[in-house]
Amino acid sequence: MQSKMKKLLIGLSIGAAGLLPMTSFAVTECGGLIAHTFAGDGGVYVFLTTGASGYIPSSDINMKYVFASATAAFMSNRQVTIRFQASGLTCNNTTSMQPMVGIWLH
Repeated sequence: MQSKMKKLLIGLSIGAAGLLPMTSFAVTECGGLIAHTFAGDGGVYVFLTTGASGYIPSSDINMKYVFASATAAFMSNRQVTIRFQASGLTCNNTTSMQPMVGIWLH
């Protein structure tokens, strides 16, 4: 009897987990060469030669890694891809600084 009850509880748990909402993350990624970076005013600011620009606040645990990657890419003239929080951004927008969540070094 305990075996049947255990199987029933496991089955109900799996079924209930399937009803939980799935979270999806919509982001925008823009690539290019680093034109320049700025560290200060509460964060790190990265500007690409394509016109895309983003910032990551100093409160973000990844801020130091983003700055290190951006600096390495700038010094070695390597391409990067910035991942922004928002979806649907234009990658050649030179008038809007967008929050970023990470950077790919290619």
